[in-house]
Amino acid sequence: MNRFRCLYHGMAFTLMPPHLPLTSANICRVIRSSPSPPAQHFAVPYVLKLLGETEEGVETLASFEAVSFAGAAVPDDLGDRLVAAGVNLMSQYGTTGGSGVVVIVMADEMQRLVHF
Repeated sequence: MNRFRCLYHGMAFTLMPPHLPLTSANICRVIRSSPSPPAQHFAVPYVLKLLGETEEGVETLASFEAVSFAGAAVPDDLGDRLVAAGVNLMSQYGTTGGSGVVVIVMADEMQRLVHF
């Protein structure tokens, strides 16, 4: 559903090609090759973990206006590292097919406390 939100607002979106292995290097390469720089990143925590394992991945995440995740909690150590590096994490709750019903945005001073 986030794709439709992007289309509605006239924003470009980039999808990961299914033939590429899911690695930090490949994800960053796909993001860099996007025709227009994406402003937001939507992912499950596993993808954030992959990106959080490399300096290039963390820098890529920090370049987005917002990084939304859904499907599970982000482990505290990963969330703390990403937030400390300037990543604006947001948790989305809702049905997969119907988009986020609730988006949790923590105040700056609370970003470290929990990444649910």
